[in-house]
Amino acid sequence: MEYTVDESCTSVDAYEVKLKNKMRIDLARVKAAVPKAGGEIVAETPVVLMAKINGKGVSIYASGRILIKDAERNASEEIAKKLGPALEREGALS
Repeated sequence: MEYTVDESCTSVDAYEVKLKNKMRIDLARVKAAVPKAGGEIVAETPVVLMAKINGKGVSIYASGRILIKDAERNASEEIAKKLGPALEREGALS
C-alpha cells in the first residue's frame, strides 16, 4: 500500500493518510487488522470505524480515507506504517 501522510484540510488538528491508488476499505476486515497494528476499535458505524492506536484517535472510512487525530506528523507516520501492512494482510483494501 503506497500512501502519503498530509495535514488534513479540515478544521480538526489531524493528519490524513492518503492512499496513492484510490481504494475502498472493507470495514469488516479492518476490525481484524487494527489489533494487529497494536490498536483497538472504540466505535463503529456502517461508514467509519474509530480506533485508538498508540493512544491516538484514528478514523477509518469505507471510502478509503484514514484520519489520525491529535497527533504530530511523526506519530501519524508511525501509525500509518503499522496500520498499512495490517490492512493489506487482512485483505481490507480493494
